[in-house]
Amino acid sequence: MANKTRHTIQLFLSCTFFVAIFSGNTLRGQYNFVERSAFTPKIDTLFIDHRSGGAKIDSLDKAYYDLFPTLFNTGRGYLPQFLSLANWGNHRHFLADERSVYRADYHYTALPYTGFFYSFGSGGEQVLDLRYTQNIGKNFNLSFRYHRTVADPIQTAFLMRNIETKSNDVSFKLHYNKRRVNSFLSTYYSFDNYRENFGTDASQAQINTFPLEQLPVRNPIAAARVRRLQINLRNEYDLSRDSSQSLLLVSNLGLHNFQRRYKDSVDFGSFDSWIYDSMNTHDLWEEPHLLAENGFQMNLNKWQVYGGFLFDYFTYFNKEIRASRLDGVIHGAAQLKTSKIHWQQDLRFFVLGTPGEYNLKSKLEFLVNEKWMLGYDVLHERFFPEFFQWHFRGNHIAYDYSSTTISPSIRTYLDGSATYGKKRQLKFSVAYLNVNNLYYFENQGWNFTGKQNVLSPALSWKLKRGPFGWNGKAQYFLGEKELFFSPDYFVSTRLFLDGALFKAKRLKVATGIEAQYLSGHQTLAYLPELGVFGQFSGVATLPQQNLIINAFVNLQMDRFRFFLAANRINTLFEPEAGNFVESYPLRPFFIRAGITWDFVN
Repeated sequence: MANKTRHTIQLFLSCTFFVAIFSGNTLRGQYNFVERSAFTPKIDTLFIDHRSGGAKIDSLDKAYYDLFPTLFNTGRGYLPQFLSLANWGNHRHFLADERSVYRADYHYTALPYTGFFYSFGSGGEQVLDLRYTQNIGKNFNLSFRYHRTVADPIQTAFLMRNIETKSNDVSFKLHYNKRRVNSFLSTYYSFDNYRENFGTDASQAQINTFPLEQLPVRNPIAAARVRRLQINLRNEYDLSRDSSQSLLLVSNLGLHNFQRRYKDSVDFGSFDSWIYDSMNTHDLWEEPHLLAENGFQMNLNKWQVYGGFLFDYFTYFNKEIRASRLDGVIHGAAQLKTSKIHWQQDLRFFVLGTPGEYNLKSKLEFLVNEKWMLGYDVLHERFFPEFFQWHFRGNHIAYDYSSTTISPSIRTYLDGSATYGKKRQLKFSVAYLNVNNLYYFENQGWNFTGKQNVLSPALSWKLKRGPFGWNGKAQYFLGEKELFFSPDYFVSTRLFLDGALFKAKRLKVATGIEAQYLSGHQTLAYLPELGVFGQFSGVATLPQQNLIINAFVNLQMDRFRFFLAANRINTLFEPEAGNFVESYPLRPFFIRAGITWDFVN
């Protein structure tokens, strides 16, 4: 009888547990953990409407897809005009290899969670995103993510022959939690293989004419390989006994490595500069880092304060060039969080390695009332070029500035904003950027004397009435910006219909059209040997008609979603193709389709 009663109680509690989970809007909790953050990870809620690619159905077709319109179309290469002004002028600004990083998130759920996203499109483009999280006992949680993008015109005979992109991200995280100890192990590895082949041969084809089919390429055998490795271990030891106030000893260990290798077979003539091997060229650089940081963090009700010291020992390899350096960094941070104010401050000051380098960030969000929110974002930093920008010896390019006195770059970014409304939002912002001693690649070497001074007002909106939605942004760029090949203005808009079909309203649909317009501006040049965008003589100027039009249909039923998108519709009626990157034409009309499916079981 006792056993029967016990089983009945267990069954009742189990049913109550599942009903509470699936009839409510929470699955338990989720950690938002930023690697090498100054603050303890905080638990927030993973809602029941959590979906791969984002919860909003009207933006499903944009999930894991960038809007960069050249053949760098799977998230690896980007163009500066699509970045926020805050990223302009930084030390890796002209690196094409700085693509999006897809890391796993800590998801704490009562049951294992699996998220699945897959899309494919014309031109051999495929995107796969797989996530998994699992609690192990009371103290362990593991999270895994795999992201893959492929564009393979070699197989599909699409656009320029012998051009492909294959990018892979693998991320694994493990969290161990006890009363006084928190440990976070985070690993990330990406491996990319792609071919670019110097673009098209303008002497054999008219690259400015639609349709673009089977264009000749300058070099049929050329490939680059990029590898990124990051391993981080963060330990937090609680030294206090007061639950409302705590003192933590924080320890961070990290191993990071970046390697880029470029190979090609020269079959269309000699290069203008250094040629190490005219038949089998090989440009390579690698930069491994060993990091260690220790500090103390105090949690005082609404305040969090951190202070620590970071060591960064790294080595640079480039053929026979070997260079090492040890950086010592004082790291301080503070955060205030209330119901109306969220203020963050972070300071890094170098005292070893490159003394005088520093990085100061400050951010504020202030909720004035239910309708108004004010904020600012401030960045001020002083830094020197990276190793590969000081000296490089390759098969196509060679330079050495080790004996040259180079002044550090000083970058200041200010952004103030005012947001009105919740469901219907209007946001006005004004950003200002100033960079002195800006360095950029020019012809066959680096120029360290550039300047940048830009003022950028912007107005963005998110409006919805019933099933109709309208999102958009208009942004202007005023000032000295010729080094960044920026347009004078950029306008984007997205009109859509969002609602449910049939009486049961289980099938949700969002369909609409979006458009972007860029004013005419100078094109960029690309150097595949280094993987950088540069300023070269003789680059062309874009025409004034830089219009991009896309259309989409997104469907959702419970945890299953499907989308169909038509991109670059404008190329069907435009007579000529344009270029953002010299000798790389804009991609013409193509179609994508995809699904997402989320499992909690």
